[in-house]
Amino acid sequence: KCPYSDEVYQITYSDTGFSRFSNTCPNDPSFYQVCGAGHGVDITNSGGLLCGEYMCSTGSWSGSSGSLTAWGEECDNVTTCSNTDLDEANCGDLITLPSGTTTSTSQLCNGECEVSLCEDEAACNGYNYGLYCTSWGSWKYMPPLWLCDGYSDQHVIRYCCFLYLY
Repeated sequence: KCPYSDEVYQITYSDTGFSRFSNTCPNDPSFYQVCGAGHGVDITNSGGLLCGEYMCSTGSWSGSSGSLTAWGEECDNVTTCSNTDLDEANCGDLITLPSGTTTSTSQLCNGECEVSLCEDEAACNGYNYGLYCTSWGSWKYMPPLWLCDGYSDQHVIRYCCFLYLY
């Protein structure tokens, strides 16, 4: 049940880092709904968010902000959520990564995966982590996990057809 209304919701999907819900609770400015929904119960009150994340409603789904982080839709200069503008708040200067993904400079090398495949953590402290390659004229990023998992050839071939390493 929603904290400030008679509406009810269901968790329709939950995984480490993000959750999907049947709907977003109204009148929930601190986003209580997110707390404990598969990605931690830490009460942080960071930035006014009780559990460090917020709810995002779009025309097709409702979910925790971790969904946006996983898909690189936070700080991409496009307001994704209809219920809040937090996906574009506190972003700082924007930068375009080699793959074409846009993110905030404040999200680079901070130890958190905030864009697809953790590309925001790919070049840190003078080291490169992972691999960039081109496929059909666009850059692709492969995280270290894909390169050292015993299936690297399959990942490289599937993800970077006509592989050119730079």
